Amino acid sequence: MPQWVHSPAALARTRLETKLPPEPSPEPRSEITISRLVECTDCGRPGPPAALPGGLCRPCRGEATLASPGDLDGVDVSAWAGRLRAAARNSKG
Repeated sequence: MPQWVHSPAALARTRLETKLPPEPSPEPRSEITISRLVECTDCGRPGPPAALPGGLCRPCRGEATLASPGDLDGVDVSAWAGRLRAAARNSKG
């Protein structure tokens, strides 16, 4: 420590700056991926290219669609969940 300090703030700044780790080197930029959406050629529903083989969405191809929350109207969810749990228990062993 010096005998006489002209500026305590400058002394503190200098000591702290000398203890800082070196600046990190910039990481090389990776290739930029662009996500694209395409539309079903029949109904115009948007989706990723992998979800529209042949340019058609599931309903237009005639495949079963995934259930949505609106599809559960009038369904006894507790009974349905009970049947699923029972089936899972029976399949384990």
